[in-house]
Amino acid sequence: MGSCFPELSFSVEELLEMRCYEALRKIKAVLEDESLTDAACFQKIEEIINIFEEIGSDGGSRHDF
Repeated sequence: MGSCFPELSFSVEELLEMRCYEALRKIKAVLEDESLTDAACFQKIEEIINIFEEIGSDGGSRHDF
């Protein structure tokens, strides 16, 4: 038997929207980080890919490193 929280009534669409918003918020924070040098751009891209992977999306065939 699973847990039941009747006061929480989110639709699947609302949950998906919340997850997407959180991913976009994290990506925006990565892109706005001016403390990194140009040499760290690779790391910024890697962090964005990791955010997508956290929500169940993969990095595609090019993310094999």
